[in-house]
Order: sequence, then structure tokens, then C-alpha cells
Amino acid sequence: MTYTILTSLTLGGNILFSIPAASAYGIVELTTVHIIIGALIIISLSLLVICAILIKKLRDLSVELNRLTLVAQESDNAIVIFSAGGKPEWVNAGFTRWNGYTLEEFIAAKGNNLFEMESVKEMPLLNYCRENKTSVSYQARISTKDNSKMWIQTTLTPILSDSGEILKFIAIDTNIDKLKLAEQELQQQREEIKTQAEQLNQVNRELENLSMVARKTDNSVVIADKNGNIEWINEGFIKLFGYSSLDEFKQLIGTNLLEISKHSDIRSAIKACTEKKESLIYESLIPTKTGTNIWIQSTLTPIFDDTGNIARLIEIDTDITKIKTAEEEIRQQKEEIQTQAELLFNINKELEKLSIIASKTDNSIVICNEHGVIEWINEGFTKLFGYTIEEFIKEKGDNIFETSYNPQIRELFNYCIEKKESVVYSSLNSTKSGNAIWVQTTLTPILDDSGAISKIVAIDTDITKLKDAEEEITKKSELLAETNKELKTKNIQIMDSINYAKLIQEAILPESCHFELLLPEHFIFYKPRDIVSGDFYWLMEKNNFIYAAVIDCTGHGVPGAFMSMIGNTLLNEIVADNEAIEPSVILDKLNEKVIFALKQGGENTESQGDGMDISLCRIDNARKEILIACAYQSVFAISGNEIITINGESFSIGGIFNKQLKQRYTDHVIKIEKETSVYMLSDGYLDQFGGVENEKFLSANFKNLIKDIHHLNMKEQSEIINTTFLNWKGLGQQIDDITVLGFKI
Repeated sequence: MTYTILTSLTLGGNILFSIPAASAYGIVELTTVHIIIGALIIISLSLLVICAILIKKLRDLSVELNRLTLVAQESDNAIVIFSAGGKPEWVNAGFTRWNGYTLEEFIAAKGNNLFEMESVKEMPLLNYCRENKTSVSYQARISTKDNSKMWIQTTLTPILSDSGEILKFIAIDTNIDKLKLAEQELQQQREEIKTQAEQLNQVNRELENLSMVARKTDNSVVIADKNGNIEWINEGFIKLFGYSSLDEFKQLIGTNLLEISKHSDIRSAIKACTEKKESLIYESLIPTKTGTNIWIQSTLTPIFDDTGNIARLIEIDTDITKIKTAEEEIRQQKEEIQTQAELLFNINKELEKLSIIASKTDNSIVICNEHGVIEWINEGFTKLFGYTIEEFIKEKGDNIFETSYNPQIRELFNYCIEKKESVVYSSLNSTKSGNAIWVQTTLTPILDDSGAISKIVAIDTDITKLKDAEEEITKKSELLAETNKELKTKNIQIMDSINYAKLIQEAILPESCHFELLLPEHFIFYKPRDIVSGDFYWLMEKNNFIYAAVIDCTGHGVPGAFMSMIGNTLLNEIVADNEAIEPSVILDKLNEKVIFALKQGGENTESQGDGMDISLCRIDNARKEILIACAYQSVFAISGNEIITINGESFSIGGIFNKQLKQRYTDHVIKIEKETSVYMLSDGYLDQFGGVENEKFLSANFKNLIKDIHHLNMKEQSEIINTTFLNWKGLGQQIDDITVLGFKI
């Protein structure tokens, strides 16, 4: 039999075997045996090739299996493999390091079935895993071999066959002791914060009474900074000197205690007060607004911060004109009666000494309601009369009509109520120990916002020594109420009240977790000039839009803080009441509402120029764009390496001029085509004086700064912005509240 054959076997392009063909040399004639032998050779070589391929795959699988085994053995996590029925079959080295058990010890100690072990058998998640053939995670507190306790989080995963049947269970345990400890510490911190809040509420109630005394007493109270610059006056100052406001006083007389004082050497007096860190008392003749000269006794008291440095100066002034007049009458009597000149001279000297002693005595303060029911007394009351409030009410009663030693107390009290003005009277009182003391009482009505009487404040001064002196000199002399000394010891508590106002203001600011949720890459550089701030920042989400703003309200400190409360409330109201509102429309509505809220354009002339500067943006992630509108602020953005400057309108929110001109605000669009960084800020950072030439920082320096740092993460940018500000300011004073908000999209 004759065949024509042309055959070869190749692998990877290489000829492994070939039977010569007759294409070029003719046809090869082969017998059947030859063909069979050739076929067997081809089959054998094919099997060799297949075996080589299988060996290579097995080698690769072995390497991968060794790697997985190394990971399982060396991992810090504990790994346990259970059979489909729950029997432990294998544990890794991490399991033994954690628990101390080998596989055999573990089975002996805990049992040979996962679903019946004490620590987890009550967990429904295990049955859920087995029934639904899906992974579950759970937490449990377990005991190790040495009986120590450990919190673990376990992920139990079923391993399924091709047909979907459970072959094995793999449990991977993670040590979460530190997480549980952090949860306990967080709970403890919450309890401590709650306790502190309760204490602060109690202190605040005490301060309300003291603040009422400071504001409504007839004594003049002036608060100045450590350099003598006047910051605040009470109603008593206005009553005593006749000026309508602090601004009028500053304009007509001066802004610093050094300028306004008539003391012969006030500079040395203030220096002695600050260096010795103790109160200073002095007298001076001061003209009122009408030109009338009155004698004033001033107590200058330093107020310290937490570090013991002087932060404020408090000056409390008392009108002692009548006492001075009495002294002048005594001097005239001395001249008229020559035979008693020496006696009157000596008595007058003694009276001056007794007057100084009386001025330094702690005053008693009692607050009662409009019916005379006693509600509160200070420590000076206990020092003066020897009673605590409980002892006094139990022995004397809880009404001033019952407790007063003055027989005309009801008539005097009613006069104070009807005329809504202070009355002064003297009476002979008895202390707890039975001692008789003369007390001069000033009854002062406290009015609420509607003009109705809400409280009556009684300030008692021990005038026993002055009465004794009057009896020796003349029975015609009249003694006036002495300075309320209790106030000088309460000034630190007044500052604490302002600090409490700071906590209230901080409560309206968006929480950091809210920022982290809406703007994960952001920073906030927030630095009030005073304790409370006229700056604030704002964040809100609605209808898949993110709204963010930086606002600079008129003024600093308490006035600015009140404006910030108004601004925050109005922004929340505007966005809540409108759907998909643009930033320019928000500013238009905010402008209208501020003008209405402050009655600008009406009879209230004091708030005509009040308002706020603001930059506000709306982030639309769906459209990849940011809308920005500004009122007297600028916003800077960096897209790629390009700096974009958005200058807002040249008019603020609010003010009589805005109402007259009916200004409108404009939206600016930034497309988010690349990574974009946005920086919104109040003018406090740009207007800060400093540097070598003591000049403003200005926007040019700020743009150079963000150009250099925009590629960094937001935490690093915030630290650099803070350091740059401190280096620029140097030893100078911060001149304004500062807010910088930066974020990346």
C-alpha cells in the first residue's frame, strides 16, 4: 500500500519532529508499519509537551500557594478554618500568639463546634451566615489561655463549592481593644463635659445677678484695657456725668484714662496699680457734661487673665460731692468759731481717716422682687451682718418690709417703685452677734426692656464710724452711700460671663464633622480679635447643593457677635425657604432682611451703617461648577496652576445707602474641569499690619502664598497660613477678626 505523507510537529515555532515529504523529490512510499510507528512517535511527543505545560502550571500554583500560606501564617490577625459543620480544623500562628492556644488546646478548651461555643452561640448572625451563605461580622469579648480578656471583631466567611454547598468557614479575628478603650474614654469625656456644663449654668446664674448690679447701680463703672483705653461704661456713668453714650464721651473728652482723669499724677497711679497688681483709691474734681464740677472717689482695680497677667482695668466712681461739701462747711465753722479751731481741725482729720475706712469696707448687696421678697444676697451681706441667707430668712423673714430696721421702709420702697428712681436712707441695724451698726441703704429699681420694674437692688454700707464722727462734729452733716466695693471683687466673673457668650456663639458655627461630610478636603483658620467675634463661617446642604460662606459683621467683640447671630439666622432662613437658590439671590434677600431687622432708614439712627461683608458659594457637583457671589469681599481660586480672582460688589450687606440705591449682587461661575482650590476670607488677614515696614499684608501677598501651597493637603495649608500670619504680625496687635476658609473640589 502506498501513501503520500507530509507531516511535522511544532511547539512555539520550533520543529520537534518531522517526516520528510516528497514535495520536492517525489513521493515517499511507506508501508502500514511505518505509518503506525510514525503516529506513535507523534502521540508520544504530544504527551511530553502536555506534561511539560502541566508541570509548569503546577509549579506556578505551588509558588502562589506558598505565598498565601506565608500571609496566613505571619499575619497579626488570627485565622481559623472550620469545617462545614463548624469543627475547627486549622489555626495560623497569629491565632496562637493572640490566644495562647494551639489547635488541639483550643478544641479541648472551647469545644469542637463553632456554633456551640459559649462566647458566640447566642449570636443570631452565625445562623444567618450559615443559612444565607454570606459573610457576617460581629464583636465579642473572649478569654485567652492565660484568662486575660480581649475584645475582637470577627469576620466569618463561608467557602462554597461549585454547586453552592458550604465546604468550609474561615474566621478572621482583629484585636479591637484600643477601639473599645477609646469608646470608654469618649463616654467619660461626655460625662465630664455634662458636669462642666452644669457647673457653668450655676456660675452663669450667679453672674446674672452680679451683672445686673454692675449695669444698673448708680455708681459709675468703666472698663479699659491694660493700657487705659476705654472699652465699656455702664448706665451709672451716663447718669453721673451726663453723656448720652460712650462714643459721645470719647469724642468730647478722650478715649484713655490718662487723657480724661483729673488726678494730678494719674500716670504714676496706673503704673503703681499694674505693677503692684492691687486696687488703688483716689479722689478728683471732675466736670460733668453740663460743666458742673463734682467730687469723685475712684477705685482702680486690675483684672487678671488665666496666666496672671493684667488684661483689663476697672474703675468704679462714686459721687462724694456732699461729703466734700460737709468738709467745707466744717472748715468754715472752724474759721467762724476760733475758740474751737484746734478741736475742729483734729476732728476733721479723724473724719477723713474714718471716711477712708468706710470706703474700703465690703458693701452688702440684696436683690428682691417688686414685692420686696428677698431673692439673693452677696458675701458682703454675711460679712456685714453675720447671717447666711438661710439664717437671716429663718430669723427675720424673707421680705424687706419685715427685715428692715427703718420704720419708713414701706413708704421709701413704694416711692422707689412709683418714681422708678433710687432712694437713699439710713437706719440703725443689729448684727447676728447683737452689735448695733448704722447702715446707709441705696434702693435702686431695675427695669426690664418694657420699662417695668423687675427687681430692686439694695446696697448697704456700714456707716457706723461716719455716724460717730458726725455726732462729734455736727448733727447737721448728711452721709451719702459709699462706693459699692463688692463690684471690684466680681470683675473676673463679669469676664467669665463674656467667655460664656463665646460658647454660645461657637454653638452656631458648623460642626467639624459636618464640614468633613460635605467638604472632606478643607481647612478653617478662625481667629477672633477679642473673646467673641464679628466674623463667622456658615455651611448648609440642600437639594444636592452645598452652600458655604465667610461673613464679616460690623464691629468686633460683643456688637459684632450680636450681628453674627442675626446673619446666621437669616442665612438659614433664606436657604430653608427657597429651592435651588443662587448665591446672588441669597445676598439680595439677606440685604433686604438685614435692613428690615435693623430698621435702617427709620428713626433708629444708631444702626444705619451696620451690616456685613460676605462671600458665598454654591457647589454643584452634578454640573461640575461653583457659583460665587460677594459683597465687599474677594474670593481666590486655583484651577491647575491658574489663579482666579473674583472681586465682589463694592457695597456691603445692609446699611441705609444700600436701601436707597437698591443694589443687586452678581453670580460668578467657576467650572470644575481640574482639581480646584477655593479660598474665601474676611478682610482681617489682608488688613493686618506687620512685616519689616509695618504695612498691610494685602491680597498680592495672599495670592503668592496660596500659589506656593495649594498643592499641599489642607491641614498643611492651614498650618502655613497660621505661621505666616504670626510671623507677619510679630509683636504687633491683631487689628481685626480673621476667618479663612479653604477647600478642594
